[in-house]
Amino acid sequence: MAISFQKSIKSQLFVIIFIVAVPAMGIIFYSGFHSRQMALDDAQNTTRKLVDRIATEQQNLVVGAEQLMTALAQLPEVKNRDAARVEPVLKKLRTLNPMYSNIFIADRSGAVWATAVPTPPPFVVADRRYFKRALASGQLSSGEYVVSRATSKPAFNLAYPLKDDRGETIGIISVGFIIDKYRELLSRLDLPAGTSFVLIDHRGMILSRALEPEKFIGKPYIPDYFKQMQEGPEAGTSIRPGLAGDRRIISYQKLLLPGEEAPYLYITAGIPLNAVTEAAFRSLVYNVTAFMLFLGAACYLAWLIGKHSITDRIAILKNAAERLSHGDLDIRVSSLVVGGELGDLSQAFDMMANQLAMREQSLQENKDLLAEIIELSPISMAIVSIDGTIEQINRRAIETFGYLPDDIPNMERWWIQAYPDESYRAEVIAQWMGLVGKAMTEKSEIERREYRVTCKDGTVKTSLIFGIPVSDKVFVIFDDITDRKRAEEERLSLERQLLQSQKMESLGVLAGGIAHDFNNILTAIVGNTELALMRLNPESPVLDNLKRIENGAIRATDLAKQMLAYSGKGKFVVEAIDLNRLVEEMGHMLDVSISKKAILRFNLTKPLPSLEADATQIRQVIMNLVINASEAIGDKSGVITVTTGCVSCDRNYLNTAWLNSEIPEGLYVFLEVADTGCGMDRETQAKMFDPFFTTKFTGRGLGMAAVQGIVRGHKGAMNVYSEAGNGSRFKLLFPAGAKTAEQIEIEPHKNGFSGEGTILLVDDEETVRAIGTEILNELGFAVVTANDGREAIDLFKANPDVFCVVLDLTMPHMDGEQTFRELRLIDPNVKVIMSSGYSEYEVTQKFAGKGLSGFVQKPYKISSFQEVLEKV
Repeated sequence: MAISFQKSIKSQLFVIIFIVAVPAMGIIFYSGFHSRQMALDDAQNTTRKLVDRIATEQQNLVVGAEQLMTALAQLPEVKNRDAARVEPVLKKLRTLNPMYSNIFIADRSGAVWATAVPTPPPFVVADRRYFKRALASGQLSSGEYVVSRATSKPAFNLAYPLKDDRGETIGIISVGFIIDKYRELLSRLDLPAGTSFVLIDHRGMILSRALEPEKFIGKPYIPDYFKQMQEGPEAGTSIRPGLAGDRRIISYQKLLLPGEEAPYLYITAGIPLNAVTEAAFRSLVYNVTAFMLFLGAACYLAWLIGKHSITDRIAILKNAAERLSHGDLDIRVSSLVVGGELGDLSQAFDMMANQLAMREQSLQENKDLLAEIIELSPISMAIVSIDGTIEQINRRAIETFGYLPDDIPNMERWWIQAYPDESYRAEVIAQWMGLVGKAMTEKSEIERREYRVTCKDGTVKTSLIFGIPVSDKVFVIFDDITDRKRAEEERLSLERQLLQSQKMESLGVLAGGIAHDFNNILTAIVGNTELALMRLNPESPVLDNLKRIENGAIRATDLAKQMLAYSGKGKFVVEAIDLNRLVEEMGHMLDVSISKKAILRFNLTKPLPSLEADATQIRQVIMNLVINASEAIGDKSGVITVTTGCVSCDRNYLNTAWLNSEIPEGLYVFLEVADTGCGMDRETQAKMFDPFFTTKFTGRGLGMAAVQGIVRGHKGAMNVYSEAGNGSRFKLLFPAGAKTAEQIEIEPHKNGFSGEGTILLVDDEETVRAIGTEILNELGFAVVTANDGREAIDLFKANPDVFCVVLDLTMPHMDGEQTFRELRLIDPNVKVIMSSGYSEYEVTQKFAGKGLSGFVQKPYKISSFQEVLEKV
C-alpha cells in the first residue's frame, strides 16, 4: 500500500477502481472456466458414447457374419465344393447384406473356388492373416487392412474354418466388410462440427476415418498414441493431437474376437477441442467485454474529476518548477492556483522563487570572477562537468594543445583526439576515471599522473595532469613538462653514452696496449718457428715440438686478435665484400655448429650495397652471434634467423643504438641474428659486452666484447632487443660502400716471388728486428735495421740504395707517423710499408692520401711479407 502512495493522483484513483473491479473480474473468469470444464466433460461423455455405439455395431456385424459363415459351412454343396451351385448362393447373400464387400470360400491351400464377386484367376488368399489364423486356431479369426483382390478397394475380413465330416479343416469361409458404413451413423447423430472416428487394425493401419478418408485410409496411425492404446486399458479418454494435428478430446476402445488375445480392431472417436470450448469462450468474451466497458466508463469519470480538481492545478505548479529549474526566476503561480492546500503550496513556491533569484545574482557575480581568473591563468586549465561536458578551456590550454572549444565539445571527443591509440586511450580513461571517483569519494585532490597528449597538429606532448573536484565539476590542470622530459632524457642519454664510451675507451686502451706488446713477443716466436720449420729436415725429431710451438703461438695470436678487436684496433684486411655471399658461404659451417634442435633460417635481401670490411672479422662476428643464439635455445626446439638488408638511418634512430657517438647519418647495411631462446633480462644486457662475461659455467674468451670491438672498428653500430623468455635479436649496422655486390671482383693471388734490393727495417724491439731480418733475407732481400725513428732517418740518408722502408708505427722518441713525414721530406718517392699490431684499417686511415705503399701485420709471417712486397 505504501508503494501506491508514491504514484500520481490519477494513478491512485485508477488503482482504487481496479481494486473494486478485481473481484468482479475474478467471478467472470471463474464462471467462464467452469463452463469450459463442463463442456469438456460433456464432450468426453459424447466421444465415449460414440465409441460404444460403433463398437456395438461392429460386434453385431461380427456376430451376424459368424452366423452366416457357420450356416454356409453346413451346406452339402459347400462341403462337396460344388462351385456352380454355391456361387449363386453367395451372390444372393451379398445382395441381401450390402455391408459385405465379398463372400468367398477357399480350400486348404488358399485357392478360392467360390466367390460372390467374380475375380480373375488365380484368386489365392494363402498369405492373408485371417486365412492363416483360421487354419491354425480352427475358429473365427480376424484379418487386417488389405486392398481386396476382388473389389480393388480397402477391406477388412473375417474367416471361419470349413471342416469335413471327420472334423478336419478343409478350407475357410471369409466375409469382407465395407467399413465406410459407420460414416452414415455419424451423420445421423447430433454431434459438434469436426467430430470424427477412426477404425484401426491390429497393426495400427487406418481402416476408416469419417473425415477426409482418402487422406488417411491405409496409412499408419500416430505411432506413439497407437502404442499407448495397445499398452493401455480396454477403453480410455484423453486430450491430445489428432491425425490432422489439431487438439481433440479422443476416446478409444479395443475389440477382440473370442479366442484371440490381441484386439483385431481399435475404435477411436474425437471432437475438436475448439468446437467444445467455443461456446464457453464466446460467453467469457461477452462478459469480459461488458465488464471492460463498465470499467472504462468508471475510469473516465475518475480521470475527469481528477483532471479538473487536482492534476490541472498540479501541472501548473510542475511547469513552474521546471521553468525555475531551467533558470526562469521570474515565474510566479500564486495568482493561478488559488484555494485549498494547493493554493498554500503556490504561495510557498513564489517565496522560494524570490529567494533563488537573489542567490542566483550573487552566484553569477562569483562565477564571472572565477571564469576571468581561469582564463588569465598562466597554467593550462579546463572545467569539466561530471557528465563529460567541457564547460571552459582557458587561453593557455588552447595555446599548448591547439584545440578550440568547438574541437572538443565533450570528453568523449577529447579522449579520441588527445589519445588516438585505442589501447593507450582505454588505459588512460580507466585510470583517470578511477582517480576521479576516488577523489570525489574522499573529497580530495585528484592524484597527479603523467600522460602523453596528442595535440591538434599531431605532435605529442607530455603533460602532468591532475584536478580538483568541486561539487559536480572538476577543475582539470595540465602542466606541460615536454621540454623538461626531453632535456632529462637527453641528459640521461648523454650520461649513458659518455659512461659507455669511457668504459670502452679505458678497456680498449688497456687491451690494445697489451695486445701490441704481446704481438711483438709473438712476432719472434711465430717467425722463428716458421723459419725453423722451413729449414729443418723433415725427419728431424724436433719437428713435432716446433709444430706444437707454432700451434701454441697461433692460439696466442688469436687471443691477441680478440683483444685488438675489443679495443677496436684489430687486424682488418679491408676490402669490398658482399655480405650475402659471405653469409651463404658460411651456411654449412653454421649448420654443423649449432644444436640439432635449432633450425637455421636465412632471410637475405638482394641485392645489397658492398661493405668496406674485413671478411674474416665479419665471419667471426656471424659465428659468434649464431653460436650464442644456439646456446640460448639450449635443449629445446627453436629457430635462428639470419637476416640481411639495407636501411637509411637518421640521428634519432642511431641515438638508440650502441656505439653511435661518432657514426654519421646515412645508408647502412645491416646483419640481424634473431633467436627464440631464453632471452636476457636487463641485468644481463647491461653486462653482455664486458670482457669474459658469460652466462655459461665457464668463460670462453672476450665473446660479445670482441663483437663490439669489431663493429666499432668498422665504424658501425649495434642494436640489441631482448626480453627474458622471449628470445633475443642482435642488429649490426655497417656503413654501405659505393659499389653494389655485383661489382665486387676477386683478384687472383700471384705465386712464385723472389725479391732483390735493400730494405730498411725499423722497430724498437730487438726480437722483432731479428726475425724480420731473417724473413726478408729468406725472401731474397738485403736488410738494414734501425731501433727507432731517429736512427732510421740517419741510416736512410747514409744508404741511398734502400728502395723500401718497413716502419713500425709505435716507437719511442719518434713514432712511425713522424718518421714517415721525415722520410718523405728526404725522398718524396720513398716506398714505406707500415708495420703494427693494430689493424690495417686503423693504420691506413691515418695515412690516407699520403702515399703509404703497404701494411704488414704483426706477428710477422713470410706469406704476409711476400704478399705486401709483391705489390711494392
